[in-house]
Amino acid sequence: MSEERLMVLTMLQEGKITSEEASRLLKALEELEMEEELEIEDELYNQNKFIADNSIDEEKQENLGNEGTATKFDKSSKKSTMEKLEEKLEKKAEKLESFGDSFGDKMDNWGENFGKKMDTFGESFGEKMGNFGENFGEKMGKVGEDLAESATSFAEKILKMVDGFVGDGGFNLLLGNYETINETIDKDLSLNSSTFLEIRGVNGKIVLHSWEEEMIRINAKCSIKKSIYDKNQSVYELVEQDNKLLFKPKYNNGIGTSLEVYIPSNKFQKIYLLTTNGRIEARELSPKELILDTTNGSVRIQEIYSDRIIASSNNGTIDINDIHSNKVELETSNATINVDDTFCENLVASTRNGRISVTDTQSNIISLTSSNASIRLEDCVTSHVIAKTSNSGIKISDLETSSLRKLEAYTSNSSIEISIDDNSKSYDIDAQTSMGRLDVQIPDLVYEINKQHSPGMQKILAHSINSENIQNQIHIIASTSNGSIKII
Repeated sequence: MSEERLMVLTMLQEGKITSEEASRLLKALEELEMEEELEIEDELYNQNKFIADNSIDEEKQENLGNEGTATKFDKSSKKSTMEKLEEKLEKKAEKLESFGDSFGDKMDNWGENFGKKMDTFGESFGEKMGNFGENFGEKMGKVGEDLAESATSFAEKILKMVDGFVGDGGFNLLLGNYETINETIDKDLSLNSSTFLEIRGVNGKIVLHSWEEEMIRINAKCSIKKSIYDKNQSVYELVEQDNKLLFKPKYNNGIGTSLEVYIPSNKFQKIYLLTTNGRIEARELSPKELILDTTNGSVRIQEIYSDRIIASSNNGTIDINDIHSNKVELETSNATINVDDTFCENLVASTRNGRISVTDTQSNIISLTSSNASIRLEDCVTSHVIAKTSNSGIKISDLETSSLRKLEAYTSNSSIEISIDDNSKSYDIDAQTSMGRLDVQIPDLVYEINKQHSPGMQKILAHSINSENIQNQIHIIASTSNGSIKII
């Protein structure tokens, strides 16, 4: 624990935390040390008991007599140490009750270890995960797809726990002395001509609902440091500027907010939701433009009709479902992007160190970019697919061929599998790999280059015999290294 203690003292010296906050952290670290001591003591007891039970047989034990009994494992030492540790833990538990029951539940097991560093989490977590991603990518280039996928899955599980913890306001209660304030803000829109709505949160979630009322309601649960809280003024304020309504907190530091927002479904042309260290959710809305931006939290949207949707996060999953929009832009890092049942003209999804999955979607152009994680495209209607990743596989299947014109798939150190299964179409194929197998099962091809079974670099350039109708031809480009390519 020396590193953690040094970090706390450094933060105190630099003025990042108060002496009270440092004291709380050091006490919490002390409890973790006691838990470790308890585990070590228990392990030593089990080891010694095993030796005592197995190393000395009954005959030797009898011959040893009184001298032998002195070498027997003394259970009383274990009991004495255990009782002391339990007493310490009981005292610490009483002190920790002041944090509140809900905090105690969240901090159980994983949360307790993680929470000690949450004061700097918002600033450093994204940077650390970014650095992890770069190093991770370099290493994955040497070990291949399976390990990359399992490691990515592990990282995503951690991020899910983080998302649930900070998204529900746990971030704000970790350090310092906080006051919990509940505010309800109502704004009548019957005579309001504003077309742009912006809502800001800090260190917490924003959940946006639609309703039939001609008004906005914001239920805000705010955790704010008592040292900065002014009871004579509200935490949130409403600012009206030209055609814009802005809801924002009056404090930028020492605060966490959890917002439940209700608005008319089609009142605003543009909606912008912004928060940090918390998730954003929106459903059943019809703005012309919807922008969702968070860090260290997920984005989830459903049943949205819009001209343009932009969802952005760092270290948070993006999930969209039942979407109708001209343009959809999704960007995150170190987390997954899931797209399902979406209808749009242009879909762009980008992440690093996270999987991308697109199913049951119709879009003229689908552009998917990741690294160190797989890309999966299934049961979609599109004219042009671009899928790029590294150190992980690409799988494309069950695409509607009536409008499909071009399919591009690029990766490294992993495989590409493309399953179109329509022999009535005309194809133009450019596929190459190194240190892998190349398998093209489309019939009736004319080969310009056919190096399917050659050592080293394998390459195919081919087109269908019935390639007179070039305009309706499906052009497939697939490229990888140290991986196989299969096209059927």
